[in-house]
Amino acid sequence: RKPLWLNFLKAFTRALVQINLYKPDHPQVRQALDEGRALLADITADSPGGEFSLTIDNDRLMVNGSPFLAADKLPNSLKGLFSRFHIQTLTFLNGASKDDLLALCQMQAFKVDAAAYLKERGVVKISVSLAVYAKVGKTQAQTAETVANPALSAGERARFEPLNKTL
Repeated sequence: RKPLWLNFLKAFTRALVQINLYKPDHPQVRQALDEGRALLADITADSPGGEFSLTIDNDRLMVNGSPFLAADKLPNSLKGLFSRFHIQTLTFLNGASKDDLLALCQMQAFKVDAAAYLKERGVVKISVSLAVYAKVGKTQAQTAETVANPALSAGERARFEPLNKTL
């Protein structure tokens, strides 16, 4: 299903760029969001658990856990969304709406906590997992993942495993 992934990434990237140039009701913004939502619906309908995830790990874009593309090949708008908000994983659930995608795209214009911003706008079908780094010693660093999904309870969030776990 890589062609759907590619088409979604293209539509989502277009929406990220267009929202910086035009108002949300502009035809180009609406078209990119409509296309992204339709592709996302097809992708999540066919995905295990009805979810679709984009992860940047070790400078690679992972799609549903499978390596897809080197991060340096990604459009700046997409890389910027991940780096600016320290997002390790974006997860889209079946039923994510055009308004959910719009809120995610509009978030880039603010200096906010990504999970809190999405929660304030009622977005429960898109979640972010944040990479948190802590210095352990002079030359060692440890990574822990914090799953920041406002739709899940603390108990449900606790069941997620860090993405950097060795299988």
